[in-house]
Amino acid sequence: MGKHDPKSFEYCECERTQELAAIEESPVKYDPDTKEFSVEYEGLDGTTKYIIVFCAFCGGHLPARAVEAPYESLTEEEVNDLKSIIKDCSSITEVLAKNGNPEIIQNSLIYKNLSNKAWVQVVEMPDKPLSAIIIKNRRSIRHKNT
Repeated sequence: MGKHDPKSFEYCECERTQELAAIEESPVKYDPDTKEFSVEYEGLDGTTKYIIVFCAFCGGHLPARAVEAPYESLTEEEVNDLKSIIKDCSSITEVLAKNGNPEIIQNSLIYKNLSNKAWVQVVEMPDKPLSAIIIKNRRSIRHKNT
């Protein structure tokens, strides 16, 4: 097994990370859909989330995340539908007027509920066309509005 193969790591047995995630006020969170632990905090731009893979207490590898679920492949039609959220828009304000409030605003707009397979991140940068980034399977597909 390779050096970075999760099967070669010692798994966490102290369960302190799991205990922290069970405390509502704790910044340590557990997402049962992805089976990932994270540290989250509220900043000026919204919630910031850092995925944690190793236990900070014993150094053991935390339980493996769900690779297959909830991520599913998108059809070309679904990708085009998601890209269409910026069609005929030239600013974030126009995207908001067309699609309503997103679930996350953090230097961009992130719509989590337009599809059950992917998120759409809309980015506005000075002197550049509006971009929609479709986030799926931890990879992204970029689309610029033309």
